[in-house]
Amino acid sequence: EPFEEGETAAIPPPFGYRIAARISVQPHILMPFRSKSEKRASFTTPTSRYEKGESSVAAAARQIRPTLTIAESRRADCRLRRERRYFRTVATHYVQEAAHSRDYCARIMDYCQS
Repeated sequence: EPFEEGETAAIPPPFGYRIAARISVQPHILMPFRSKSEKRASFTTPTSRYEKGESSVAAAARQIRPTLTIAESRRADCRLRRERRYFRTVATHYVQEAAHSRDYCARIMDYCQS
């Protein structure tokens, strides 16, 4: 039954009405697609760093070639920074939503106790 003008409700509006105005959606961060050669390179098995019959000390003593080239390393670093920034944003939104929920819960508890 709809309210008449000037009437007041004995209970607060349902939970969804107040919270819905606070929810915001962040745009998705676009990630570039990798080419087939890049995918193939990431799924190849690395070669062993030990020679047959060689001790681990001898293997550690000789210079081992880095597994990533400089360009690949930079791309990986950029992607890592981008992902960290995205997840930090998501975590911040979760913290804000939790704070809003606690505030709303406290208001409801105060209202019920009064």
